[in-house]
Amino acid sequence: MADPILWERLNGINEEELLRRTGVKLAEKGVYELDVLNRAYQIDINHQKILQSGKEISKEMDDDCSTAFIMYLLEAKDVTPTGEWVSPLDLPFGAQFFRGPHAVPVNRIISRFGSAQQDFDDVCQNLGGKAIEFADTAYAFNVFKQLPMAALLWVADDEFPARVSLLVDRTAHLHFQLDALLGALMILEDALLNSISN
Repeated sequence: MADPILWERLNGINEEELLRRTGVKLAEKGVYELDVLNRAYQIDINHQKILQSGKEISKEMDDDCSTAFIMYLLEAKDVTPTGEWVSPLDLPFGAQFFRGPHAVPVNRIISRFGSAQQDFDDVCQNLGGKAIEFADTAYAFNVFKQLPMAALLWVADDEFPARVSLLVDRTAHLHFQLDALLGALMILEDALLNSISN
């Protein structure tokens, strides 16, 4: 689970200001609702739990993704995205952070969709993605209200292996510390891998 100190910080935050900055909804006192990639989540401060469609999020998602949800509520700024796509490595200190165990999570996406463009297209559309003109196929998502992300796929062919890039808006670092941004990237990865295509 996320660090208890983060939950304590969230418990003491100004509710009205949080709602204005983040675009989340208040379900009841201490419980915030948000829609992420066509999935309904509840951040329950009272019980220090994050629920997806009424159930606690999976253990595979738990630590990093919990941190991403909480940090979004704590740190998101009322800043309009620029519409400029960048690699997470191009953010301040990104090249140092997103390596080794913190690498941008693309390998499992490549394994799943590297030779399956139609499946990738179907899953991205099911998640509310909007087609954009990059790579062989690519989609933009509002993972959080203030955090657009894009998933780009180059399909394997006779000459080159498959490749995937996950991009973020140039303003991403204003809303997330890099470890929390990694959690947000993992939320997108989990959605791509665990959504059923048409």
